[in-house]
Amino acid sequence: MRQRALASIVILVLLLGLGGLGLALSLDASGEGNADLYLSPEGSDDSPCSESEPCLTLQRAYNVAEPGWTVELAGGAYQTQSLAGTKEEPGVIFRPADAAAVSTGELTISADRVELRAMRITSWKTTKDASYLTFRDVSHGWFGLWSASHVSLIGGEVDGGGTVTTDPQITEEWGSGIAPEHVLIDGVSFHDWIDVDVNQANHIECLQAGAGVDVTIRNSRFGNCGTHDIFVRSWGGTGGGVHPLREWRIENNFFGTTSDGYYALQFKNDLGSSGADVVIRNNSFLQTVAFDADATTDVQMIGNILSWQASWGCSADVYRHNVYEQLAGTDGPCGDTDRVAPADYVDRTALDLHLAEGSVAIDAGDPDSYPAQDVDGETRPMGDVPDAGADERE
Repeated sequence: MRQRALASIVILVLLLGLGGLGLALSLDASGEGNADLYLSPEGSDDSPCSESEPCLTLQRAYNVAEPGWTVELAGGAYQTQSLAGTKEEPGVIFRPADAAAVSTGELTISADRVELRAMRITSWKTTKDASYLTFRDVSHGWFGLWSASHVSLIGGEVDGGGTVTTDPQITEEWGSGIAPEHVLIDGVSFHDWIDVDVNQANHIECLQAGAGVDVTIRNSRFGNCGTHDIFVRSWGGTGGGVHPLREWRIENNFFGTTSDGYYALQFKNDLGSSGADVVIRNNSFLQTVAFDADATTDVQMIGNILSWQASWGCSADVYRHNVYEQLAGTDGPCGDTDRVAPADYVDRTALDLHLAEGSVAIDAGDPDSYPAQDVDGETRPMGDVPDAGADERE
């Protein structure tokens, strides 16, 4: 007891010392630190955003906040929101109160240095003025990542809810001529984006990209998608834009079977004019990947597992250490180090594409090119060489 009391005194002295230096250290029950401003669905934007007098909108709190401040949202449903303006680093964090369920209506973002955490956003879109945005453990509906830069989606889900009429997009804001740049999608679950038309009259996928420079999609899962899991096609001159597609990294993902398409991932035309520089490595696909034969420039397929591959459709520039469960055609695999054999997943019907014991994909990856961790964040390789696919089996 005496030791515990002494430890408490030492901590108190340290805290007081920090306070004397003009530093603040405070923790709430969640360990995230006390909030600086507060919002409530019953709040008012005539209020100072204090705990006793909360504000109503994200915009009001953003205007009041100093760089580095945290805004706490009381549980409940917030209506249509917008964010515009600029902040110095490190920006403004919006998070729910401890154990609170928070949802918002449509959100339009033209601001910079904003982080949104652990809430449900019905839909959101960005403009060319938006930058340094983070969505952390957020549940999204539709989104339009248009012309923004330095945008991260970390954890959470992009949930179509079943049948829809449009799909999430990464492309240019109409008429801006500015492609999104420096985009990271890491550990996100995309699911249930199916065409509302039973005859599949619309082109619906879990993610569609019409423009993007320096885009990384990793450690994510794509299930119950319509025509494609991801469809990448430059929108050309549509809307007065230039729509470049280059510097893409797609790695460590689980790709499920689409409901009405042939390809999990398809790159259509216009890549060559962009100097594509696309690397697709260590993914596990339940379908295959297609490229336009005249569209590739430095497109590499490395260490992936695919359910099948048309040997006459080897249109990427580089194929190394891929595993095809089935080969359509008689000309052999696309690359000299590729092989044809069943992958042996734990449960493909549940999109559990971890490798089963004895899988041919174990130790079949590229020893010279692989992510340092697998889809679950485990170290790769665990043996002398990495496994093919997204999972590194112990």
